[in-house]
Amino acid sequence: MKKVLCFFIIFILFIVVVHGEFIIDGELSRVSGGYCDVRIPGDTGNMISLTDDLEMDNFFTFRIEMIKEWGRNKIILLYSPLRVNSKGNINRGIFFNTELFNDGESVKSFYKFDSYRISYQYDILKRDNFEIGLGLTAKIRNAEIKLENSSLNKISSKKNTGFVPIINFNFKYTPSEKLNILIKGDGLASSQGRAFDIFTGLYYKINEIYSLKTGYRFLEGGSDNEEVYSFSYFHYLVFGFKINLSKI
Repeated sequence: MKKVLCFFIIFILFIVVVHGEFIIDGELSRVSGGYCDVRIPGDTGNMISLTDDLEMDNFFTFRIEMIKEWGRNKIILLYSPLRVNSKGNINRGIFFNTELFNDGESVKSFYKFDSYRISYQYDILKRDNFEIGLGLTAKIRNAEIKLENSSLNKISSKKNTGFVPIINFNFKYTPSEKLNILIKGDGLASSQGRAFDIFTGLYYKINEIYSLKTGYRFLEGGSDNEEVYSFSYFHYLVFGFKINLSKI
């Protein structure tokens, strides 16, 4: 959390020192699960799907971005929480972390993957109606996976906080003065795992200050090591807004 606080301090300094535009971009999303497969420990635990072995309801989440733009440069600070609850009766024994959950037990799960990111992006191509931006993102994840049977007083939780460097990109096409079409996100894959967070959608400009947004986002990735095997895929139906505070 100290690193996150440092990110905020650095970003505030950029707002004060650097000329340009300061933008708030927020969204509310309806989320559904494609898959969420976990095994803890990664080499000796039993695989359980939090979307197939248990029942996961659709749910809502949000995210907020603060963006500083000057010339071809952008600094982006993002907070994106994700909390998933599932429940059901398992049809086989599951050894998870430090507990054995037996065939037929009623189990609840809690999956958390909160993301804090600071990104630098540079527009390598900038035209009147077309932009391409590339950059780097420093991501801090605050994750937890938990299984419990409250009636039998069984509970086992695995928490993890880590740093991941990833690549960010932005493709923007402006077919008219009021409309922007975007594909943007972060993504990187390696032998240890992968992380992809991609948005495709539209921004409708109401005036110089306010814009509305809608689109689709997918969040996919995970890691595979001796401690944890965890891979998930979530679909987001996105609605949101953008406020250019520099125009107020």
